[in-house]
Amino acid sequence: MYLLKETIGEAVINDVLKRLAERYGYAQPPYPTSHDLVDGLLAAAPAHAGLIRELFEEMVLYSNRTLAATAKKRADGKFDVTIEVESRRFQADDKGAEKETQAAGRIEIGAFAKPDKGKKYGRTLYRGQVAMTSGKSSHTFITAEMPDKAGIDPFLLLVDRVPDDNLKTVTQ
Repeated sequence: MYLLKETIGEAVINDVLKRLAERYGYAQPPYPTSHDLVDGLLAAAPAHAGLIRELFEEMVLYSNRTLAATAKKRADGKFDVTIEVESRRFQADDKGAEKETQAAGRIEIGAFAKPDKGKKYGRTLYRGQVAMTSGKSSHTFITAEMPDKAGIDPFLLLVDRVPDDNLKTVTQ
C-alpha cells in the first residue's frame, strides 16, 4: 500500500476508500470484496493499471540488493554518491512456482545520514527514482553531506526476498 500511495497519491486512495464506504456502508449482502477495491483503484488511476494489477492480482517478488556504495567529496562541499545495485523480478504462478521476469519500470534509490543514537536510520539525504531493468546497474546522485547508508528501494516499498541487503554503508 505504501508503494501505491507513493505512486498514485494518498488522496486518490482515500477517495477510492471513501466511495467504497459510501456504497457499501451499512448495506445488506452482497458485501464488497477485494475486487471492488481493485476496480475502484483501476477507475481512479488507469495510467497505473499495471502496478495495481501487480500489487493485487499477481504474486510478484523482487530481489533488490546494493553491491557497493561510495561517495566522493566535491569541490563545492557536496558529495557524489555512487551505488552499484542488482535488481531481479520474479512472478509466481498459482502453485507458487517462480519464474524470473524482466524487471522494468522505476525503482527508488536513496541515501540516509548517520542515525541519531538509538535509531536505525538517519534523515533522508536523497530520494529519487531511476529506470531499472533486470541485472546490475550503477547510479550516481548528489547529497549535501556525507551519507551513512545508500541503496536501492531504501524505504522497502517493494516485496523483496531479502530486504536487509538493500542498503550498504557508504565508503569514501
